[in-house]
Amino acid sequence: SYKGAYVSVENIKNALNNHLNPIIIIDCQPLQHELRGIGRYGVNLVNTIIKNNKKYDIKLLVNNFISKDLLNKKITAKCEIIEFKFKNVINPDDIDRNVYSNILDENKHEHELCNFINKLNPTIYINISGFDRRKVMVNIKLLRKEIKTYCILYDLIPLKLNLLKNQTNLWNINYNKQLNNLKLY
Repeated sequence: SYKGAYVSVENIKNALNNHLNPIIIIDCQPLQHELRGIGRYGVNLVNTIIKNNKKYDIKLLVNNFISKDLLNKKITAKCEIIEFKFKNVINPDDIDRNVYSNILDENKHEHELCNFINKLNPTIYINISGFDRRKVMVNIKLLRKEIKTYCILYDLIPLKLNLLKNQTNLWNINYNKQLNNLKLY
């Protein structure tokens, strides 16, 4: 008892257990918009991880420039959702909305997002999609080295069909940047 407030041994044990649980952050930004193939896979994966979890505190990472309504309808398991709030969203009503207008803005937002993740102190970071450009890429070099990182790798059709060969448009530049980042997981 402290200053009239009763604290049971059980409450202390629960608080310590909850505080000491390792954290998994699942980057669900790609699941905030329309449901495509990787989206269906991602939703099933997230729900399965949450339902089968006995050891970790699981936090779903979303952003503020894509609606969370669709995500809330898809994720059926109970879990904490953490929102990273980007500033200066460009074309918020457009399907290709983003928070950067040039590469310097993108780098700045990548640093901000990774700093946010680092402060959450996760044991594990899972990226549902390394190729989704409606979110800011998590530049894996900016995460603390002790964080175990995983990413679902899909959509390599442009490589298989040599669609990137001799092209220098912005889509190709971004795809190659994301591909190089994926090599670091």
